[in-house]
Amino acid sequence: MSKQFEKFISQQKTMIYILYAALNFSLFPFLYIAYADMLTRPQQPNSILPFPFQLIGILPALVSIFMHYKMRSPQKLALQIQDNTPWASAHFNHEILKEMPDKEAKLVTVFPRFMASFTASLALNESIVIFGIIAITLDGISYSQFLISFFTGLTLNLLMFPNLEKLFNEIKLKIN
Repeated sequence: MSKQFEKFISQQKTMIYILYAALNFSLFPFLYIAYADMLTRPQQPNSILPFPFQLIGILPALVSIFMHYKMRSPQKLALQIQDNTPWASAHFNHEILKEMPDKEAKLVTVFPRFMASFTASLALNESIVIFGIIAITLDGISYSQFLISFFTGLTLNLLMFPNLEKLFNEIKLKIN
């Protein structure tokens, strides 16, 4: 790997880890909100969410999983490199790209697409938890039912931990 590419990976890893940590830690205030709501609300019989509400909670999880395994797969990103999509390189300093070997410069150009789908997946995972908070407020679900949405969002985030070196090495093997 060239020095420029290593520097790029290092900078991007820092940015991704900060975003990843922020979106993971942002889930925990929802846990407190739900707990505080449970303490202040009179006990109600456990409510089972109607099907449309359950579907609204499941859809973000399915879309997030799809984005993780299909949109950010090394095969998909390698295909985007081979399609020569020009928009991605506009996000980077062309001088830096010129100093990198051709294969590494191509890898750099898929990073904006990776980052967009990664951020969208984390946001979808957080929306599952937000949906749990809305369900507590509107439907009066129990705290234990809210915990299902909380741990689903958190588990999906943990499963989607970004590993840039592995991803870029797999893409390198797939491009010519």
